[in-house]
Amino acid sequence: MAVLLHLKRLVLRGRIRFTEKARDDMEADGLSVGDVIESIANAQASAKTLR
Repeated sequence: MAVLLHLKRLVLRGRIRFTEKARDDMEADGLSVGDVIESIANAQASAKTLR
């Protein structure tokens, strides 16, 4: 949960950058930057953690 909390804090402070792949995935799924930010801010759990 600590990772998700950290991500939420960064997003809410506007400290977010998207990779080209992330932007491609967002476009393919029809998502805006606002959609992604809202999803992260409202997330209750994270299913995947990269190390």
